[in-house]
Amino acid sequence: MTTLLTQALDRIRNLPEDEQDRVARLILDEVEAFAKENGEEEPRQKPISEVIQDITKDVPDEVWETLPKDGAAEIDHYLYGSPKRNS
Repeated sequence: MTTLLTQALDRIRNLPEDEQDRVARLILDEVEAFAKENGEEEPRQKPISEVIQDITKDVPDEVWETLPKDGAAEIDHYLYGSPKRNS
């Protein structure tokens, strides 16, 4: 770590927390802008909802219709074969 960076971090640590967050946001924005300018942008991680949509997008409606409607409530029955609770 450079001397200048060490000095900056020491000064930031002495600020109130809300000011630390403000300065940290400024630094992160600058680092991200620098990375984009230099082609070093990190790949965006997809939210889990998008991952699920990608996985299930090609499943035909007929397959969805065959799934049990009480799957969440009766998960032990479908996973382990235990008797249904609400039958």
